[in-house]
Amino acid sequence: MAVCIVPAAGSSRRMGLAKALLPWRGTTVVETLISTLRRGGVERVVVVTAPGDSELQDLLAARADANVTVNPEPSDGMLSSILAGLRTELGRPDSSASALLICPVDHPLVSSDTVALLLSRHRSSARHLLVPSYQGRRGHPVLIPWPLAGELEGLDLDRGLRQLFEDREPAVIEVPVSDPGVIANLNTPEDYAAALASLAP
Repeated sequence: MAVCIVPAAGSSRRMGLAKALLPWRGTTVVETLISTLRRGGVERVVVVTAPGDSELQDLLAARADANVTVNPEPSDGMLSSILAGLRTELGRPDSSASALLICPVDHPLVSSDTVALLLSRHRSSARHLLVPSYQGRRGHPVLIPWPLAGELEGLDLDRGLRQLFEDREPAVIEVPVSDPGVIANLNTPEDYAAALASLAP
């Protein structure tokens, strides 16, 4: 089973608005990403929010295809949100994951085909960390074999997830994709406008 943690507890300072709730194709960024992940084969999506983000929490509570957990210290950075999601999953009595994907909420352009490709490669390379790359640039979502998920607890909060991939570089496989969405994150209003423009017919 594949689980994806979606960190969505950031302050969105550069965007000026909550990224997860930005309008996107008649819905929102977070709902689009959840649907993409599910279509790609992810069985459980865990979205991590900030403590007071009731609007996002209420939206997610109304969906049957996503779970929500809260990062009590979102100011500690994205890794702290990943760890909050991981602890929630580890605490489930029915947890039977084999792969952990991580995809920040600001990647709504990622294709479900990319998600499916990563899961397919995992089935044939179960010991490897997988990262999609577009024109030589690494992006998201990344895939971590479940037996290595516990190593996230020992990472430095400042170095974040990058530390795991640097420490285990020999076990990292880049998966080339034709999907520019893996590197198209929404950091600024300009990024958002450009992403919306890319959807225009």
